[in-house]
This record gives sequence, structure tokens and C-alpha cells, in this order.
Amino acid sequence: MQEISQAVPQTSPDVPPAPRIKNSLLVIMAVALLFATSLAGLFYFQIQKLSKELSKYQIQASPTPTATTDPTANWKTYTNTLYKFSHKYPPQAETKEIITQADNNRRVLFAIDTSEVGATQIPNTEFYDRYNFTIVIVEKSPTETIDDISSEYISNCNKVGDLIKSPESTIVNGVRGITHSCRGLGESTYILLLAPKTNSYYFEIRTSHERSNKANYQKMIDQILSTFKFLEATPSASPISN
Repeated sequence: MQEISQAVPQTSPDVPPAPRIKNSLLVIMAVALLFATSLAGLFYFQIQKLSKELSKYQIQASPTPTATTDPTANWKTYTNTLYKFSHKYPPQAETKEIITQADNNRRVLFAIDTSEVGATQIPNTEFYDRYNFTIVIVEKSPTETIDDISSEYISNCNKVGDLIKSPESTIVNGVRGITHSCRGLGESTYILLLAPKTNSYYFEIRTSHERSNKANYQKMIDQILSTFKFLEATPSASPISN
């Protein structure tokens, strides 16, 4: 009797499922990314901390000073070698020697006026748009003080007008003087200064301006005054009483 053999089915080895391998790789990559991110954050934090510490020791550079523009840089200069003084004046202004009389009827040795006429001024009419910067050199006795001279000016102002600014001390080019303002036919400010190195005369600086352009005219007068100077070293001024 013939034997009949039966075929035994072949079995293949076990193979892990593919999805499980992919999940493991994703987990590893996520952990690595998280570690790298944490490391970068820590590195950034340390850099910021170090920068703050270094900033404490940094020397701050001083700001560069801004150059100040001199408004009188391009002005003309008047110089008097006889009475030894000078001042600047705008190119459009007119400077000329004049004949004048001091307010207290003293003898005038010299006078020069710097003036500028505004655009609204009509020729040959009363001045109403202009400014004046007048320097008058006036004779005095050797024993008179600047206080004596100032008292005389104030007395004269009260006779012909109104004292609108009481006398007060001032300093021009290192020399102490007295200034006041008086209203007569117009308003004028006076600065009285003893002349350096002589007791025979004094300086009267008289300024005035008219009408609508007063603010700009006063600014111009102040700038001219700032350039006024004596050409010789000034002596110690006598005390001034207020």
C-alpha cells in the first residue's frame, strides 16, 4: 500500500510591524529637538546676562559739543584809537560821527551813532521804525564818581520825562557801570561807564528803538553791546552804590 506524504506548510520568520519603528524614530527626533531648543535658550540667556554685566563697565563717550554760531561773525568793526574802544555792527547799519549834547549839558568830546532804519520808515518824516546805538564821550572832573554822574542823569530825567527803569549796576567789558531807562520824547536806556586809565571823561552808551519791530531791534542792540570793548586793560572800578 502506497504511503501518501503530506506537505508541511513553511512559516516565515517574525518581522516587527513597520509603524512601531517609525514611532520610535519620531520620539527620538522630538527629544533631540527639545534638547537642542533648550540648549539654545540656555545659551541665549547666558549671552544676555554677560552683555548686561559688560555694559556696567563700558565707558560712555561724551557727546560732541555743538558748535555755537556767532551772529556777529560777519559784522563790520568800528575802532576808535583816540578813545580806545571798538564795537561791531551789522553790515546793513550805518555808523557815523555826530554832534550831540549830553543830557546833563556837559561838554561832549566825541559821539558816534550806529543806526538801522526799518522798511516801513518814510524818508524825511519823524523816526518811528529804527534803532540807535550811540556812544557819547563826556567830560568830567577828576573827583567825580560814577554814582555822582548817575544821580545827575536821574535828576535830569525826572525834569524832562519819566524814569521807567531805576538805576542798577552793570558790567561792560569788565568795567562796572550804572544803567537806567528814561522816557521823554522817546524811550532810551543809558549805560554810564568810567573810561579806563583816565579821570577826565566817561562813556555814555545810549540805546533806543521805535515801533513795531521792538523785539528784533532790542536783540540787535544787545548783540552790538556784547561786542563793545575797551582796547586797553581796564583798572579796578570804584564801588557802585545801589
